[in-house]
Amino acid sequence: MNQSLIARRNGPSPLWDLRREMDRWLNDTWGSLRSSAESLDYDWHPVCDVEEEGDHYLMSVEVPGIPRDQIKVECVDNRVTISGERGHETRKKDEGGRYLERSYGRFYRSFILPVGVDADKIEASYTDGVLRLYVPKSESAKPRKIKVLSENTGFFGKLLGQPSKEKESRVSDETRSGKIA
Repeated sequence: MNQSLIARRNGPSPLWDLRREMDRWLNDTWGSLRSSAESLDYDWHPVCDVEEEGDHYLMSVEVPGIPRDQIKVECVDNRVTISGERGHETRKKDEGGRYLERSYGRFYRSFILPVGVDADKIEASYTDGVLRLYVPKSESAKPRKIKVLSENTGFFGKLLGQPSKEKESRVSDETRSGKIA
């Protein structure tokens, strides 16, 4: 085995710093509430993509090599938390050196849900190392078309003191029948 592949680095690499900065930005953008004390209790944080569609959000979290029953997904108030653990692979002692890039140990990610989601209808599925969360928007948060009325109808007709067509026809009928002089 090439010894340069298993040599230890002196200090963090610039790419690692960039990754940590991007993770921090994603957490800030999506509202991670992980405290620094909680963060110390976990060994790694899986990466996550979030897509917004018209009626839902889709979160895709990479957690390869972890059995489905070892992944915990919780929703409390307006926060979704994903946690679990990936154990080290066991190897015989006499197999030579190792170069490890994958993360092992306990992981944790937490996201504040945007306003207008239906947390009771969140669904999760796990396939090929990717945990997907379907987060539906509530009916009130979904886009809807609003009919544009003329100013003499509905609320604006009342606001402007203009009678509605129904009221006009009733007044007209009453005038014709002699009820109003």
